[in-house]
Amino acid sequence: DVGCRPWPGQPTVIAAELLGADAVQRGELHRLLFAKDYLGFLLTGEIATDASDASTAGLLSLATGDWSPLAFEVAGIDGLGPRAFGPLVPSGQTMGRLRAAEAALCGLPAGIPVAMGAIDLLASMTAIGAEDRGRAVSVLGTWCVNAVIGPVIAPQPEVAALVNFGRTRERLYMENSPSSMANIAWLAGALGLPDARAVVDLAMGVPLGANGLRFLPFINGGGGITAGFVGLKSHHTPADMARAVVDAVAALHARHTARLASQGLPVSASSVLGGGASDARLVRLLAALLGHPVERCADDETGARGAALYAAMSQDLDDAGPASPLRAPCELIEPDARDARAHADFNAEFNELIDRMSPVFNHLSGGAS
Repeated sequence: DVGCRPWPGQPTVIAAELLGADAVQRGELHRLLFAKDYLGFLLTGEIATDASDASTAGLLSLATGDWSPLAFEVAGIDGLGPRAFGPLVPSGQTMGRLRAAEAALCGLPAGIPVAMGAIDLLASMTAIGAEDRGRAVSVLGTWCVNAVIGPVIAPQPEVAALVNFGRTRERLYMENSPSSMANIAWLAGALGLPDARAVVDLAMGVPLGANGLRFLPFINGGGGITAGFVGLKSHHTPADMARAVVDAVAALHARHTARLASQGLPVSASSVLGGGASDARLVRLLAALLGHPVERCADDETGARGAALYAAMSQDLDDAGPASPLRAPCELIEPDARDARAHADFNAEFNELIDRMSPVFNHLSGGAS
């Protein structure tokens, strides 16, 4: 009904755990706000949200575009309903006016319009014109996020999440895992290196495949899956470990993108965002594993750019168009065609390893065999 499975970070689930199922009846809970909407409330005194946040939280019906009675029924808080979140306001539409006291704190004139935003991913996709140009997006961030905007498909595609962001004929389709660059950040700490770039520096001294060492890139877990090195031997060095982790991070993005493609979604043109996009070597590795050029949008403030574009949209300004100077700059990264076969083989081996490890993950998490 809502496009995703229940997950521990849902605001309704968190509220139920913190306050109890009868929190509404006891008067403990009156409102639930997403982070951006709480900021909007502080600025304007108005409570509202947008479809992308409500849908990503698993509370919006894909079919109707409105709040899902079923989602509220199973949320774990008796009596909770749409009123707790306020009305749905489209992204890029004015949701209130800046109050005098807050205007004084910000050094801005009172009464200026405050525009409704969107989830960070959608704002970033807006900043690079992903929807306009038909591009899939991979976010090399703490999470491994891969997404594409496409038409409504029936029957519903089997992907990790579908988001109704207020467009009746389009959906945001996502394939995600809890960890991407988090794996590299973990290894930096484990090896005593200063940062993620130092891990990539170390890794690039070793060829693709890390001399037979493989890594399962799930350092933050998720669904009982855990991280680990496979094939570790006495001759392997910290550089081999670094290369195995870097290879796996890029290969997991490629795996998720292939999953979107298998559902008939358009992923042949890709853009790469997030902190990891600041390193062209990582992006080139991903391009090689995807088998086609990708755009590197290394400006890691794409979410803020998207928010600025929503503000421009709310005022019908020309700055909201495709040629807007608010759009994030991107550059094209080409894979090395000479290594195409090696990267295709690595992809196949990585995917086979993940599939074959599924029974092990299931066993470790206490599941049935």
